[in-house]
Amino acid sequence: VTFDFSAREVTLSSTLMTVDLTGLLEPNNFYSISLPPQSLNDLSGNNFTGLPTNVYIFGTAIEAVTGEVDWQDTLWITLGVIIVVLLVFIGGAVAYLVLQSGQRSARVFAREVRKTTKKTSQVAPIFVEDVDDGFYHQ
Repeated sequence: VTFDFSAREVTLSSTLMTVDLTGLLEPNNFYSISLPPQSLNDLSGNNFTGLPTNVYIFGTAIEAVTGEVDWQDTLWITLGVIIVVLLVFIGGAVAYLVLQSGQRSARVFAREVRKTTKKTSQVAPIFVEDVDDGFYHQ
């Protein structure tokens, strides 16, 4: 956009120049202000040396995003995620307990066999029968 100093968008005082850019700028863009040499004089009559393009750069804000949030949908999605996380956690805990209980039984049986096989002279012979129910019977 180019303005003449006599345009209604430009206001000059003895110490200030104001340019009204209302409605002329697009959101989320960068702009540069330039002033040609000798376009202004100070109170002593000295000429302004000018402001080249791309020396003074400014940007405009991103346009506001407006929209409605459906809190009911958000609530149901959040509850669904919480329920899934809880189910995964509970399932993991149950699987861990089942695996740990199986390992404890195996360790107890192994200890009993080791104890009886270390001192065979003091222990009566043990006969172990393998039955298809998953346990060993004496």
